[in-house]
Amino acid sequence: MNPTAKTLGSRASVRAVLLRLVLVVLLPLLLVQAGIYVAWYYTRWAETERETLRAAWGVAATFDDFVLDVRRQEWAIGQALAGLSPYTAEQANDFLKANTRKYPLVVSWHWVSPHGKIIGSSDPQAIGLDIADRDHFRKVRDGQPWAVSDILTDRISGTLSFFVACRIDDKDGNLSGVVTATIPPGAFEANIVAQHRADQAAAAIFDSQGVLVYTSWKKPLDHENWRQIDPLLAAVLENHQERSGVVTLPVDGQQSIAARVPIPEIGWVAGARRPVKAAMAGVYMGLWIAAGLNLLVAIASGVLAVTTSGNLIGQLRRLQSHAQAIGRGEFDHRTEAVGARELVELADAFNQMSIAVRDAQYGLEEANRQLAEEIAQRKRAAEELARLASFPELNPYPIIEVDPTGRAHYLNPRAQGLFPDFRQNERAHPWLADWDSVMQTFQDSQLRVQTREVMVGDRCYQQTIHYVKEIQRVRIYGMDITERKRADEALERAAAQLARSNEELEQFAYVASHDLQEPLRVITGYVQLIERKYKGRLDADADEFFHYIVDGAARMQQLISDLLEFSRVGTRGKPFQPISVKSVLDCVRGNLKAVIEETGAAVTCDDLLPTVQADETQLIQLFQNLIGNGIKFRNERPPEIHVSARREADHWLFAVSDNGIGIERPYWEQIFVIFQRLHTRQKYPGTGIGLAVCKRIVERHSGTIWLESQPGQGTTFYFTLS
Repeated sequence: MNPTAKTLGSRASVRAVLLRLVLVVLLPLLLVQAGIYVAWYYTRWAETERETLRAAWGVAATFDDFVLDVRRQEWAIGQALAGLSPYTAEQANDFLKANTRKYPLVVSWHWVSPHGKIIGSSDPQAIGLDIADRDHFRKVRDGQPWAVSDILTDRISGTLSFFVACRIDDKDGNLSGVVTATIPPGAFEANIVAQHRADQAAAAIFDSQGVLVYTSWKKPLDHENWRQIDPLLAAVLENHQERSGVVTLPVDGQQSIAARVPIPEIGWVAGARRPVKAAMAGVYMGLWIAAGLNLLVAIASGVLAVTTSGNLIGQLRRLQSHAQAIGRGEFDHRTEAVGARELVELADAFNQMSIAVRDAQYGLEEANRQLAEEIAQRKRAAEELARLASFPELNPYPIIEVDPTGRAHYLNPRAQGLFPDFRQNERAHPWLADWDSVMQTFQDSQLRVQTREVMVGDRCYQQTIHYVKEIQRVRIYGMDITERKRADEALERAAAQLARSNEELEQFAYVASHDLQEPLRVITGYVQLIERKYKGRLDADADEFFHYIVDGAARMQQLISDLLEFSRVGTRGKPFQPISVKSVLDCVRGNLKAVIEETGAAVTCDDLLPTVQADETQLIQLFQNLIGNGIKFRNERPPEIHVSARREADHWLFAVSDNGIGIERPYWEQIFVIFQRLHTRQKYPGTGIGLAVCKRIVERHSGTIWLESQPGQGTTFYFTLS
């Protein structure tokens, strides 16, 4: 057998390839299905655990409400008995019997003296009974307003019950008596636990010692202590926190999904459970059905692959024989194929290939000869090109080669034209300025390339210096960067001039505002003096004119102050540092506390707000302006302002929403222009500069600000911060 046949024999057959293909297709599908069913299983398990926990909390809440209702009735009974004093024993007993008829879940009501003796009862047999040793009575007697006992034996009926006790004080706060209610555990069957019994689930109640008070799954009820056999119950009794999980209880031996929750203030525990088999039955059934269907699909796919491979193998063997004939040089051999269209096309391609190979065979030797000659020519051309490329004669930049002492060995034509005196000066030429330092750097380090800038006349060159230590040569390539350097220097001068202009502008704004405000203060002061002196002594027009003068001067002072503040946003800002937006909003609420209380405004924000790099003072001013506008431009409804934020790409998007008067669409951009107002000063006071300041603050923080609004419904201002 030849090597080719050995190689082919070692490869997989078509049938094996098809079977593998079926496996490759089916296996990911099976894995995906398995993942889906596993996720379904655990999701259903988690849902069952949550449902069981909710059922347990429902039982706890219902029992807690029941105890609360009993306590309220006990308090009412106690107040009534205290109010009837003096009363006869018959009156007290009749009154308690009447309450028993109203509360059928309570077996008996007792009125107990401060010393623990029953002095009135709905059950005559209880009169005179001493319960001073009972724990629930001692708790109430010692000052607790109410108490619930664990499961105890009733000294009257001899049955297991639990007791709810309520302390009754007189008007001086002294113990007047105690009202107790006797309740049998069986009362829960129809009135409490049954309300929360879910499908295939069961409920239970345990006292503070772990004794089973009631269960809907165990009949008859033996009231045994479950603390040792129920780990969830033991954990809740110890930590007073809800627990859920899987337990196997000896009462029935079933594995169950169970939940145990504490009953607040009472110390008892409520529980619920679902058998695992019942809760997960739907999942198990789905898994069996899916497994069966997948098995059928796998078998059918395998049979189809085997059948298809048999047909393919026969057709491929005929093509194999034809290819072997061509390999032996039998170019006149032809093959025919039947069956799949692709195989027929492949057979035709083989036939065409044999004809083409036969035609190409005749010109192969001539082609090889021409190719060899062409390769030789190209090799010679490449060698010549490499030789020419090694000379820097045509390089448009100056290139000079020197030895470590600075003696010139080569100057390209460009260098000769620029520096005709180089060979006469060599080390003294500006091209080799500070040459000793350059060579010292090469000697002291492993560097073989350095870059630097030198001045030759009025031109600046960037040099790239290559040191070839083996042949002791240094080649220096130069690039004229004079124009670039001049452009950089012009840019630096412009930046410095701009900084001086900003500083002078800020100084001018301060001086102008100070010089403008001083005459205004003088005018305002004298007009106010004249107004106080002559008010009422001149006619009404004069008083009105005085008012206009004072009001106009005050507005002018405010405009100058706001204009100065606007000009300082970009020049007097503090360096950015991490700032908590939550703390900024707390500060703004404090600053606006008076107007918030006056208008009844509600200023809220998201629970989680970010920390951003910002100027804290300007950030406070930004939020204060936007929130203040939301309060100012309100309608008849109390203002409601909400601040929210969300992360978008490389920045935070903030939104400040209000329920005010809104802004019409044509004015959405106009209001950010300085001194632009949409309302009269009489209706809404202000200078119209607040939103312009907000825009400058946001832009200083590399952000943008815009708004969306619906007239009559409110406005939302959006801005971004990094």
